[in-house]
Amino acid sequence: MMRKYLKYFLFLFLFFSLLFISSIDKDNYKTGSYKSTLFVDPAGYNVYLPATFQHGFINNFPDKMDSIVAYGFMLNNEKKVITKFTYGVALLQSPFYLSGLVISKVFNITNTGYSPINNLIIDISGIFYACLGLFLLIHLLSHYFKLTNAIFSGLIVFIGTNTLYYATIQPGMSHIYSFFLVSLSLLSIHKFTIRKQTKWFVVFCFAFALLVLIRPINIIYGVVFLSFGINTIEDFKNRLGFILTFKNVVIGILITSLIFIPQLIYWKFAYGKFIADSYPGESFAFFTHPQIKEYLFSPHNGLLSYNPLYVLFFVLTLFLIKKKSWQYLAILISAAIIIYLSASWYLFFFGCGFGARNFVEFSVFLAFPVADFFNSQLNRSLRIGIGVLIFFCVSFNLKMMAAWDVCFWGTNDWDWREYRHLLYQKPKSLALNLDSVNQKKVQLSGSEKVYKIDSLELYSPGINFVPNHLTSGYLKNVTISVDVYGISETSNAQLACMGFYKDSTLSYTAIHIKANKNKWDNFMLKTSIPFHATKEYLIKVFIMNNLKEEYLIKNFRISLN
Repeated sequence: MMRKYLKYFLFLFLFFSLLFISSIDKDNYKTGSYKSTLFVDPAGYNVYLPATFQHGFINNFPDKMDSIVAYGFMLNNEKKVITKFTYGVALLQSPFYLSGLVISKVFNITNTGYSPINNLIIDISGIFYACLGLFLLIHLLSHYFKLTNAIFSGLIVFIGTNTLYYATIQPGMSHIYSFFLVSLSLLSIHKFTIRKQTKWFVVFCFAFALLVLIRPINIIYGVVFLSFGINTIEDFKNRLGFILTFKNVVIGILITSLIFIPQLIYWKFAYGKFIADSYPGESFAFFTHPQIKEYLFSPHNGLLSYNPLYVLFFVLTLFLIKKKSWQYLAILISAAIIIYLSASWYLFFFGCGFGARNFVEFSVFLAFPVADFFNSQLNRSLRIGIGVLIFFCVSFNLKMMAAWDVCFWGTNDWDWREYRHLLYQKPKSLALNLDSVNQKKVQLSGSEKVYKIDSLELYSPGINFVPNHLTSGYLKNVTISVDVYGISETSNAQLACMGFYKDSTLSYTAIHIKANKNKWDNFMLKTSIPFHATKEYLIKVFIMNNLKEEYLIKNFRISLN
């Protein structure tokens, strides 16, 4: 009984821990922010839900919402909702989405489908399926290995690869849902072959059909599912004979049809035909000459560059291939096909993302060779050495994940300078030098020098810098701090950060300064500065005194990292 409740406690602990990590950056919940959950691809996956339950697929969708979410979907001239993504992710999100509608109604919370509550709900949904996928994986591992080994191996795969990133930072992407579906498919095929109960085959068909609907390339994983737990060719033949009965084939066709028919209907509505190419201009352009070197090793989302733990996974799988030849051989063959096809895609780095994001779901399979290795009667020193190596790989993944800012901002696909500074870059600090300003406006407040902004001064003295003059790396985040003493009855000034290139304003961020009269207050502005490699890119930080009020300022400084 205690163990039963412990499982629920651990699930809730993991869920709320991941939710906390996800919510650290409050931009997650701002509509239209590039760091918000429903932005670009996640908005395209999710759009089926607001279209179905709130706005409809034609005419009534909020104006310009497609541009606000950076065209994760399109509203065409007829005001039709056009998305290149299938509805599989939205189907899994639907219970959470409907719960959000009810909560919004009861508590009178604004809910447009893209309000802060909607971003939060999609975070909760993605994190829930991440936790459930991990628990299903550990549950399956525990059928073959000791529970401690199963937990260890499952967690290594989860936190040692970019799976953790997509479970917390970008839970609106499809990958964490595929991670759950791969775990569910493996567990259900295992239960079906052991217990021979039709209900488990139904679950497998549902999970596998949905997995393929979300990303058709996932059909390759069927090789691993059929080979799971198989050691010989005779076992494989028996497995096929056991699964491919007339009854099971009919069940499989019915469930697959049930899953795919709604998608065919949507394609007919959106593109005018039941089978449509929803990715025009995006293809396997490098199929005859795949960019394998770039896909594996490039600092621009290379598989091994960001998740070196995969090297160990593949080595362990090769090492153990004689022990469970068919299962592990199927894993390696599937990995080779996925790598080849991914390297053949017209963008080997798959746009913005952390590492090779299409390997997230594949990581489920690699938990088994890890558990198998630590379950073997090998030299204790070797196992300790592998354990230490895993620790450093996990630490590396966490460090890169903490430094990541949605996309790789290097100047090209082999920009190792940007990659190096993701690992470490010493922050830079700058301060306003009061000895270099108009000394008639410099006063003493106690033992400190302060500067007086009077009613004739629209712009205060500020801090100007060219980012590329400060460091060999790329500074992206700036924290501005200033102490302000109110003199006037009102306070409406702004603390501003502006980016200029050849006299053109490229960026502007500001906060209002609501200073109390006759009192010192600290004001802080945190923002990101867009990257530009040119040395002509200038940042200016200053106080804008629009209403000609009077202030004293001190400790005006900025920190860059």
